[in-house]
Amino acid sequence: AGFSALASLVVVGSRPHDLPEKDVPHNVPFVALGTALLWFGWFGFNGGSALGTGRVAIVAAVNSEIAASVALFLWVVIDWWRCGRPSLCGLCVGAIAGLATVTPAAGFMQPWSAFIFG
Repeated sequence: AGFSALASLVVVGSRPHDLPEKDVPHNVPFVALGTALLWFGWFGFNGGSALGTGRVAIVAAVNSEIAASVALFLWVVIDWWRCGRPSLCGLCVGAIAGLATVTPAAGFMQPWSAFIFG
């Protein structure tokens, strides 16, 4: 699969560098919908990894929410500072980054450390 991808890259070539507004997302509502679906599913993933409804599952769900919320907020602040305005796509990227960061240790850390992870 790797060599096939490399061969297709050689055949197709690189992207043209003179495209205007190439960093603008195509469909922002779908980005928000995808983020909402991922965030909802992440609770089942992190909380369900405990294989029960005990302490570890509850802590994992709480820590997932805290880290995602903190990362979402900080990403919006950074986006606002760099670009002059907040963006919904930046908000979504921050939430997913927080969820991905906290996942390995979600059930085995204190909520204050989930705040730091976020």
